[in-house]
Amino acid sequence: MKIGKDIWQLEVVLGGPTSSTDLAGFSFDVVFDPAELSFVAGSAEQGTFLNLDGDDPLLIADLASNDPGRLVVGIHRTNQLAGVQGMAAQNVIMKFCLKASLSSEFGPTLVRFENHEAVDSADNPIAGIQFSDQLTLAVQ
Repeated sequence: MKIGKDIWQLEVVLGGPTSSTDLAGFSFDVVFDPAELSFVAGSAEQGTFLNLDGDDPLLIADLASNDPGRLVVGIHRTNQLAGVQGMAAQNVIMKFCLKASLSSEFGPTLVRFENHEAVDSADNPIAGIQFSDQLTLAVQ
């Protein structure tokens, strides 16, 4: 969602129900062209999905030290022994903002996921959850 002239707030969501009943965390990199976009420091916030039962997930989101176009994200439940199950609606895992680095037109620019993994409460990977790159941004 575009929230300013050159700023987008992006939501990372688990779309729809899943057969997994024990989702406890996610790790992934969000990769973008740093000549066109930049991460808005301090904009990352947890969504409502991993705290459905009152858990207080730990969220870490920061740029890779050697790559200004790579946002490294980890979010994991901290207090509950078991994970949660995806609901039928969009399940918001987290939100963050990207800002256009150029004042002129650009795009469309692909924002993609790399090094992605969903884990259960024992930190075992959940193979049935896949990440999809379906986002492009443009300033016109």
